[in-house]
Amino acid sequence: MGLVASQARLLLLFGRKSDVEYRCQVISNKRMRLSFETGEIARTYVDALSNTASTGTGTWPTPPNAPDALGQNTRLYTEDDALATARYEGQTAILQAEDKRLELELKNLETQHKAVSTEIDAVNKVIDKNIEKSFKTLG
Repeated sequence: MGLVASQARLLLLFGRKSDVEYRCQVISNKRMRLSFETGEIARTYVDALSNTASTGTGTWPTPPNAPDALGQNTRLYTEDDALATARYEGQTAILQAEDKRLELELKNLETQHKAVSTEIDAVNKVIDKNIEKSFKTLG
């Protein structure tokens, strides 16, 4: 391979390497977004499990700055817990499957990145040999 062809190949490889790095970054950002979505789903699940309902057994005056707590006239509302659990498990399963798919795609891209880096090193060696041969014939 001549010097010009090697330089052209090197430029193409650097472009490919940049493309692979960009795609890795996009996948990492998608995985981070999935992490935030998982947090939102968990927060919704906790809120659904810790909701309260009035027992209707009477009214007692409470001080205006009293903290919200389970008192004598409130109880945990547990009728919707099974639905909340099923919804939580379903949504997290979907997000975990998507995260696993993105992780596999990221590993594939990392393998491609290593291959391109190795090829860049090989082309650099060819260029160095071509330059060395050129200077030996001139000198």
